[in-house]
Amino acid sequence: MKLSEFELDVMQQIWRNEECSAPEVHQELGEARDVTYSTVKTIIDRLERKGRAVRSSTRRPSRPAKCRSRCSKGS
Repeated sequence: MKLSEFELDVMQQIWRNEECSAPEVHQELGEARDVTYSTVKTIIDRLERKGRAVRSSTRRPSRPAKCRSRCSKGS
């Protein structure tokens, strides 16, 4: 399944950090792409539905869920 340019940017952020939360991705990409936090969160949700990202569970609900890649960079 082909990813959009923005989805690829988000995935590159995840690959660089191995795990990152939506707020962390937004901090890195939000201003450069002029997008809101909710847009970044939506993209991460789409990546999860496409099977490209997985949320790791946290025991503390106040902490944002982290996401990680399901595939390697080369895939």
